Amino acid sequence: MGLRWLEHVAPLAGEIRNPQRNMPRAFVGGMLVVGALYLFVNAAYYYALTPLQIASIAASSSVATEVLKQFWGR
Repeated sequence: MGLRWLEHVAPLAGEIRNPQRNMPRAFVGGMLVVGALYLFVNAAYYYALTPLQIASIAASSSVATEVLKQFWGR
């Protein structure tokens, strides 16, 4: 994949007012939102299951699947 995403950033930057200031803000803001969502979801897993339950989940399943099974049943 490499840096092919940069091909789409340049035309986008031409449509934004003050791209030197706003593009880095958008990238950093987006990373902060994704990081916060990641932390929130992992905290929700530990709220729903104990650490021992999470550690005992088989490789064929996922933590998210087990959390949903606990809330909605099988």
